[in-house]
Amino acid sequence: MQLKIDIYGATINIDILESVEDCHSYIIELNKNHNKDYEVIKFEGCVFPLVNRVYNLALLKPFINNNVISHECYHLTSLIADACDIEDENYREARAYLNGYINEKVWEIVKLNLELSTI
Repeated sequence: MQLKIDIYGATINIDILESVEDCHSYIIELNKNHNKDYEVIKFEGCVFPLVNRVYNLALLKPFINNNVISHECYHLTSLIADACDIEDENYREARAYLNGYINEKVWEIVKLNLELSTI
């Protein structure tokens, strides 16, 4: 699943993982495919910056809740805003709107995915 934020030239790939083992496999695959060196850890949710304003958001299905999604969307907001030179001091409102937008869209995608997985 993918969320594009054209105004900031950002793309967020959203992956919902089923198990802790999937977390490990996911990170190993990211490292191999994108020449990265992410630490192989267990997570409830995690953001992986790739290149050219492309970010992977991985969520562990049993732990998906508002807190986890809001936490990870904050990281996404910070990464995107920093990449666009949107400084905190002068552009708090821009970051706040971006964060709200990302939260709303990620939840829409997650809810759709969870509904489809129960069919």
